[in-house]
Amino acid sequence: MKSFFARLLVVFIFGLLPAVSLYLVAHRLFDQHRYSRFEEVKTRLRQELIRTADASSAGSFYFRLIESLLQQAGKKGVAPAEKTRLIMRAQSLCGSDLAVYFFDEKGIAQTLPGYLPPNRFVISKIWDILAETPAYRSGDEQRQLKRIQILLGAEASAGVIKNHEGQLLSLKKKRIGGYLYWKRWSSESLAGALVIVFPVLKPQEILARIFSRGSEENLQLAYWSHDQSDPLFQKGAQSDFNYLRGKIEKTSAEYLVEAGRLWLTLHTGAGVYLGSLSVAGLSGNAAAGMLNLLLAIALAGMAILLFSSSFDLRSIYLRTGSKLLALLLVAIAFPTAGLLLTGITAISTHERVLWSRLEKEKVTRLSAIEDDFSEEERSFGRHCESLHNLVLNDYSSATYSRAASAMIASGQAIRVDLVALDGEPISVLNSGSWFEGLEKSIDAYCRYLVENRLAQRSRLENVKIKRKSDAVLKDVFTSPDFGFAQITEAPGQIHSVRFGMNELLWHWNMINVPGHPAAILSIFQAKNIARENFLRRVMHEHAGNAEIFAVFNSAQQRWLDKRIGDVAGSDELMRAALLTDKPELRRIGTEKQKWLALAYPGKVLEPYSLMIMTDERVVSERIASLYRLLAIAVIVILVVALLIARLLTVAFLKPVMELDRGMMLVQKRHPDARVSIDAGDEFGELGLAFNQMVDELNEMQLARSVQESLFPQEKLAIPGFDTAVFNMAASDLGGDYCDYVKLDESRYLFLIGDVSGHGTSAALCMAMAKAAVFKACRDGFDFLELPGKISALLLRTLSRKKMMTMLFMLLNTEDCTLKLINAGHNWPLIIRRDGSFEEISLAGMPLGVRESRKEPDSRLLQLNPGDALFSYTDALIECQAPDGTVYGHEAMYVELARLSRLSPAATVAHMKAVWSAFLGGGIQQDDLTMLVIKNMTKEPPDAA
Repeated sequence: MKSFFARLLVVFIFGLLPAVSLYLVAHRLFDQHRYSRFEEVKTRLRQELIRTADASSAGSFYFRLIESLLQQAGKKGVAPAEKTRLIMRAQSLCGSDLAVYFFDEKGIAQTLPGYLPPNRFVISKIWDILAETPAYRSGDEQRQLKRIQILLGAEASAGVIKNHEGQLLSLKKKRIGGYLYWKRWSSESLAGALVIVFPVLKPQEILARIFSRGSEENLQLAYWSHDQSDPLFQKGAQSDFNYLRGKIEKTSAEYLVEAGRLWLTLHTGAGVYLGSLSVAGLSGNAAAGMLNLLLAIALAGMAILLFSSSFDLRSIYLRTGSKLLALLLVAIAFPTAGLLLTGITAISTHERVLWSRLEKEKVTRLSAIEDDFSEEERSFGRHCESLHNLVLNDYSSATYSRAASAMIASGQAIRVDLVALDGEPISVLNSGSWFEGLEKSIDAYCRYLVENRLAQRSRLENVKIKRKSDAVLKDVFTSPDFGFAQITEAPGQIHSVRFGMNELLWHWNMINVPGHPAAILSIFQAKNIARENFLRRVMHEHAGNAEIFAVFNSAQQRWLDKRIGDVAGSDELMRAALLTDKPELRRIGTEKQKWLALAYPGKVLEPYSLMIMTDERVVSERIASLYRLLAIAVIVILVVALLIARLLTVAFLKPVMELDRGMMLVQKRHPDARVSIDAGDEFGELGLAFNQMVDELNEMQLARSVQESLFPQEKLAIPGFDTAVFNMAASDLGGDYCDYVKLDESRYLFLIGDVSGHGTSAALCMAMAKAAVFKACRDGFDFLELPGKISALLLRTLSRKKMMTMLFMLLNTEDCTLKLINAGHNWPLIIRRDGSFEEISLAGMPLGVRESRKEPDSRLLQLNPGDALFSYTDALIECQAPDGTVYGHEAMYVELARLSRLSPAATVAHMKAVWSAFLGGGIQQDDLTMLVIKNMTKEPPDAA
C-alpha cells in the first residue's frame, strides 16, 4: 500500500499535473489561433464585400473608369488611334453609352479615327463655355441653355457644369440617370476632355461585367436592390441566398457559419450584398479530437504505470538535483506558464477594448465637428447682418461695394444683390458660375419681395416696379409647394435652398427706411464652399497636433490635403466608411509609420467626410507596457524560484555536488578523486565510503597499468612480413591475451587467448599465461609441449577456477609456413591475395580445464605473398546492435573478403570501425582483440 501511494504521488506530480496543464495551455492556444484565423477570414470577406460594393457602385465605377481613361489619353504624345483604342476598351466595360470628346490646345474638338461621338456641335459649344475658348461670348450660358437641357436634362446648366470640373456630375433626363465629367489637362489650358454617360449601368450589370473578367474562386456572392426580394446577381454555387440572408437578419448576428462557409451581409445605399468564403479548414474538430486523444493516451499510460507491479521507483535513477528541478518545474513553471497565458489573453482583450474606446472617442469628436458646422451658418448670418447694418445705417456706394466685395473675396458669399425700390438692381456681385441661367429667376424674386414686403413704402414714396414679374414665376413664389412662400415670410434668417444642382445658404432682408436708395439685400453662399471653408479652418486648428485631421471630398474623390492620399490604405478605408455609411476604424500606413485611422462618413458635411489619424503607438506602447509588466512579473517569479533553488543547493545539494565532482574525476581516471564532506549525517558516511572506493580504484588502476605492460609494446619487425595487434578491454582489467616472441632469426611465436570472465582474476590468469610462455621459451622451446605446460600451471595455481582459450602460431620465415595449435579458441581465417578466404577448423581443449597426456593436434599452413592470417576473440562476432542483432561470422567473412589488399594495420583499423558502427554507441560486453600476420613479399623456397 505504501508503494502504491508513492507511485500515486509520483504519477500525480510528474504525470497528471503536467499533462493536464499542457492540455489546457494547448487547448487555449489552439482556440486563440482558431479565433485569430477566423477573424482574418471574416475581415478578408468583409473587405472583399466592401471592394465589390464599391466597384459596383455606379459613381465609383464610372469615376475610376473615366479617370483611368483620361489619365492614359492625356499623356503627351498619345496618338489619335491610341485614344480610339482606349475609348473602345472603356466601352467594352460599360457599353456604347459612353461618349468621349477630346479638345486640343485651341479648344477645338479632335477627330479620332474610327470613332465619331454624337452631338459634337452642342458639346463643342459647351466646351467653349467651360474652358472659355476664343469662341466663347458673354451670355453663351443663357443662349445655349435650351440645348444643354435638351441634351443633359432639365436641371443641367453651363454654370453648374463649370463648377464641377474634375467631378462626376449626376444628370437626370426623362427619369434616366447619367453622368458628365469634364477636365482640362491644366488650369490654364484649353485642351481637355468631356465624357457623357447615358444611361448608367445598374449595380447588377456592373457586377456581371466585373466577375466576367475573373475573381476569387472561393467567393460566393449575391446582390439585392432595396426594392427587390430576390437577388439580382448571383455568383457561385446555387445556394439558397434568400434563406441565408433572412437567417442572418432574423438573428441580428454579424455573420453566419453554415455548410463549412462563413456568410456575411453588407448593407449599402445601393442594396444588400451577401458573400461567403470557405472556413472548412478552421473548424478545428480534427485537431481538437487529436488533442483529446493524446490526453486520453497520456491518462491511460499513467493509469497503467500506477497499477503496474513492474513500475518500481527504486529502478528509476534521477539525480537529487533533477528531482528538485522537476518539483520546481511542477510547482513553479506550470503555474507561471498559466499566468503567462492568462496575461496574454487578458492583454489581447484589453487591446480590443482600447480600440473600441478609441473608436467611440473619435466618433464623438468627429460628430461634434459636424455639429459645429452650424456655427459656420451662424457666422454667415453674422456677416450678412453686418452688411445689412452697414447698408441700413451708413450706406454709401463705395463703402457698400468694398464691404460686399470683401465678403465675396473672403469666401463668405458667392453672390450679393442690392435692389432698389423700383425692383432694379443697384449692385450685383457674383463669384463663379453658380447662377448661370438662373439670373432671371433671382431678379424676378427680388422684384416680388419689393412688391409684397415693401408695398407700403412704395406707396409712400410713389415708386413703382419698372418691370412686372412673370405670372408663372409669381405663382411659383406664392405657392407653398416650392418653399418660396416660407422664405418670403422670414427675412433676416438663414435659409437652405437648392437652385438647380446648387445647394445654397440664402439670407435676405429689407431696407425699410424712407428715402433709402436700397430696398432689398440678398446674399447667397454655396454650402460646399461653406463646408470647405469650415473644414479647412478645422484642419488649420488641428495642424501641429499629434493627431492628423483629414477631409475627403467624395464628389471629387480627393483629399483636401493631398499628402493623406499617399498614406497606404487611406482611400480604401474611406470608401469602406462611405459604402457602409458607418464609422470604420482600421490600422493603416507603412512599416515605418502606422496609424489608427477612423473614417467618418459625412452627413451634415456631405460630400465631405472626415478622418482622424492617431499614432498607433498610443495603443501599441500601452499594450507593450502591459506585456513588459507581465514579463517582469514572470521574471520576478522565476528569480524567486531560482533563489529558493540556490538555497536548497547550498543547504542540501552541496554534498551531492561534491560527490558528483568526485565521480567526474573517477570517470577521468584521476588518481586524486577524493571528496571532502564535513557532515555528520548520511552524506558524511557516503563521503568516507567514496574515498575508500577511490583508494581501491587507484590500486586497480595500478594493476591495469601492469596488465597493459604485458601486451606487446613495440611492433615486431619481421623481414618480408607485417603484423598488427589490437586490444580493447571491456572493463578496467580485461581477460584477453595477445603476445609474440622472437625465438630466433627465422622463427616467431604468436599467441592470442581469452580468459573466462573479466576483472582482476582474469588479468591475473593472463599474466600467469605470459609468464609460462616466457619460462617455456627460456628453458628450451618445444612448440607441441607449450599448451600442456601453460595448462598445468593454471591448474596448479587456480584449481579449475579459470580456464583460457588460446591459439598458438609458430611462423617460420624461411619456408613461409605457419604452424597452428588451437586450445579451444575461435578458428582463425586465412585471407588469400585474390580475396578468397579459408576458416582453419582446428579443435582443442581449453587451457586450465584438465591435464592432457596426448600430443595436441597441429596444422601447418603455407603463407604465400599477399596471404594473411586473421585471428580474433569473441567480442568481434558476438557484438550486438541496439536492436539486438548479433554481428556473427557471416558478416565478418564478407567484410574480410574485401580487405585482402590492405595492410595488417589497415585491416585491424577497418574492422574496428565496422565493429564500432555496428555497436551503435552501445555498451561493450567483452574484450576485443585482433591479430593479423601477413606475408608481404616473402616467396616460399619452392616458388623461388
